Amino acid sequence: MIKTKIKIISVLLFSIIFLYLSPAYAAQSYAVMIKKVNNDFAKHHYEKAFLILRMLADKGNMKAQRKLGFMYDNGYDGFPKNFKKANRWFELAAEQGDAESQLNVGNAFFCGFGVPKNFKKALYWYKLAVKQGNSADVEGEGNVGSNLYLYETHKYASYPTTYDGETNIGVIYYMGGYGIRKNLKKAIYWSKLAAKQGNEYGEYNIGLLYYNGEVIPKKWAEANFWYRFAAKQGNQVIKMELNKAYRYDYIQEDFKKAAYWYKLAAEQGDIDAQTDLGHIYYHGKGVPQNYKLAVYWYKSVAAGGVSTGQATLGYCYYKGYGVAKNYIKALKWFIIAKTNGCKCINKYINDIKHRLTASQIAEAKREAQEWRLKHRE
Repeated sequence: MIKTKIKIISVLLFSIIFLYLSPAYAAQSYAVMIKKVNNDFAKHHYEKAFLILRMLADKGNMKAQRKLGFMYDNGYDGFPKNFKKANRWFELAAEQGDAESQLNVGNAFFCGFGVPKNFKKALYWYKLAVKQGNSADVEGEGNVGSNLYLYETHKYASYPTTYDGETNIGVIYYMGGYGIRKNLKKAIYWSKLAAKQGNEYGEYNIGLLYYNGEVIPKKWAEANFWYRFAAKQGNQVIKMELNKAYRYDYIQEDFKKAAYWYKLAAEQGDIDAQTDLGHIYYHGKGVPQNYKLAVYWYKSVAAGGVSTGQATLGYCYYKGYGVAKNYIKALKWFIIAKTNGCKCINKYINDIKHRLTASQIAEAKREAQEWRLKHRE
C-alpha cells in the first residue's frame, strides 16, 4: 500500500516537473539535451533522462524515441523491461526511417517479444533497414540493444540478433515458418551479402549450410573457406565447428589441423576443445603421442566438472599414463566422475578397491568429498 502511494506521488511529481521544464528544454538544441541525458545516465539518474527523452519523443524526435525504446528494452532502475512499450517507441522511430529502430522492430517480430512472432513482418522491417545500408546512427551514445538469442540448431550454433539486416534475413529464410517459407537459396544469398561486409555470423551461416549438405551436398571446400574466414575473426564457435569437421573426417582426416584448431579454442577455455585435444595427444593422431600433454588438458576438463574428463584423468592415474601410477588418485577421480553420472568406470573402481587397504579407500573418498565441496558440486 505504501509502495503504491509512493509510486503515485512519484508519477505526479514527474508530471509537474515535466510540464514545468518542457518550455525550457524545448529552447535548447538536441545535442545539448542529449548531453544532459548521457550525464544523467552516467549518474544513474534515469528519471531525469526519461523526462527529457519523453518530451523530445512526444514532439516526434526519432532519436529520442529510439532511446526510450532502449530504456524499456534493456530495463533500468525504476524502468523495468517492458517489450510492448519498447516496441511502441521503436516503431515510431522506425516509421520515420531510423534504421536501428527498424532492426529492433524486426528483432521483436522475430523473437516474439512484446508482439506475436511474425517472420513476414520481421522481414519487412529488416529489408527497410538493409535499403539504408544498416546505417544505425548511435551517435556514440552507447546504445547497443539487446543481445537476444534467435534460435539454436545444435549444441554449438546459436544466432544472436545483430545490427545486420542481411544476416537476420538469411536466418529467417533458413528457418522458415511464421508466414515465411523456408528457402535455402535465399538464405545463402543474404548470408553471403552479410559475409561480404565481414559479418562473422553471416560467414558462419554459409559454412553451416554447406557443412550440413543442405544447399550443395557435402561441398566441403566452400564450407571450409567460409569457416576459416570467420575463424580468423576470433569466433570460438566457428573454430569448434571447423575442428569437428577435421576431427571426424567431414572435410578430410587431418588430425594435425584438428589439433591446431582445438588448441586455439582450448586456450580460450572451451571445454569440448580441451577434451578432444587431450584425446588427440592421448592417441597420438596428427601429433606425437604425448600422455603428459593429454593429462594436462584432461586436468583442465576435470576441473571444469566434466565427468568424462574426470573419468579419463582417473584412468591415466590408474594406468600411469603421463603421471605416476597412483590408485588413490585414480579412485578419487573415478568417484567424482561417478557422482557426476559416469557409469562406465565401475569395473575400474571395483578393481582398485581390491588393490587398496580400507584406510587408502577412505582417503580417496575423503579427497573426492573435499574436491566436490571446494568446487561446490
